[in-house]
Amino acid sequence: MEGAFTLKVAKGFWPQGKWRDMKTWDIAGVLPTDTLAQLIQKIVAVVGTDERVPDDPADFFLGSPADLTRAFSSPGGLAPRKPQLDATVSENGITSASTLRWWSQAFD
Repeated sequence: MEGAFTLKVAKGFWPQGKWRDMKTWDIAGVLPTDTLAQLIQKIVAVVGTDERVPDDPADFFLGSPADLTRAFSSPGGLAPRKPQLDATVSENGITSASTLRWWSQAFD
């Protein structure tokens, strides 16, 4: 697949006000033209039944652990960057250097 890349995804949480990645996975074969729904299907295929993966793109965040710590720990702080639901991987600025994260508490 020409243009395909590997994307890192992570399930995390923020104990004591600091974001931490609990588990990470590498998702191979991500295409810049993939929709977020297609990307989520690829994530589920890799993660499998090991962990629950959100099926709503709005439950995912883009940014480093430091970015997410700042976003979640400051009242009135900047909201974490979320991928746009109607945009492709490329249009969302997601590259092989990105990490797509979700909060472990999303299902609790």
